[in-house]
This record gives sequence, structure tokens and C-alpha cells, in this order.
Amino acid sequence: MTTTVTAPATSTAADAVGHDTGPDGLPVGLVEGLGVLPGPVLDALTLVLAEATRPVLHPDQLTGSTPAIPLSRGRDAVAAIVAVEHLTSYLHTIALDAHATTITVIATHELAADRADGHTPRLTAARGTARTLTSDEITTATGLPTGHVHARTR
Repeated sequence: MTTTVTAPATSTAADAVGHDTGPDGLPVGLVEGLGVLPGPVLDALTLVLAEATRPVLHPDQLTGSTPAIPLSRGRDAVAAIVAVEHLTSYLHTIALDAHATTITVIATHELAADRADGHTPRLTAARGTARTLTSDEITTATGLPTGHVHARTR
């Protein structure tokens, strides 16, 4: 008995998450501007995109006892998962850095406003105001839950 895997040619991971794909099979608009990414990030993203354009395999598509799918397909899938986790961590770090920068910019402006009004600048108050304004701005701009954004701020 042999294992038969039948996956529609149009069923890919990109399709599963609702992305339209171009003639190269990659999600439309996703690959534009990637040249600005650091080499390791670009390599990881390339791996993830390659895996995302392969037909999706589901356990219920398997029959029989002899595998027709090479083990390398499983290794490639695990490598894509690792790449996604690395990319997620990298992008999360960028978001946290941008969050901290926003707080610093707002706090600096709060301190300058205090000075302009003739008040003694209070760093603690300026930081508190900056954290609140930054959290509100990020929550509004991204739709992230308030608690999640406040956790980032801390």
C-alpha cells in the first residue's frame, strides 16, 4: 500500500491566511521593499515565503503506510516555523524600541512645555504622561488591546 497525498495546487499557507498571491506564488505586496532588511532577516523571510507557497498538507489527506512525502518537507516546515519565530522576535524588538522612543520624545516635549510655562520640569510626571499618551496612541493606531500595550510600556 502507498501513501497518497492530494492537495489542491492552489491551496497554500498563504491562501490559508487569506493572502492573494502573484504569478510567483508569493503574497502580493509582501516582497516590496525587502532590501532594507538585514541579511539574516531577509534569509529567514525568504525561507518562510518559500514554505508558505507550497501546497498545504493535512493529516486527513494521508492514506496507506508508505510515505510519499520526503522527510525533507517536514524539515523545511520546521525550519520555516523557526524562521517565523526569529522574525517575530526581531519585529517585536523593533516595536519595543519604537515604543520607548515615542515615550522619550513625548516626555522631552512635556518637559519643554513645563519650562516654557515657567514651571519646574518634573521628569517623573513627564514620563507618566508620556507613557499614557504613547499607550493611547499605539492602542488607537494598532487596535492592540490596552492591557497588551500597557505591558509593553512597563
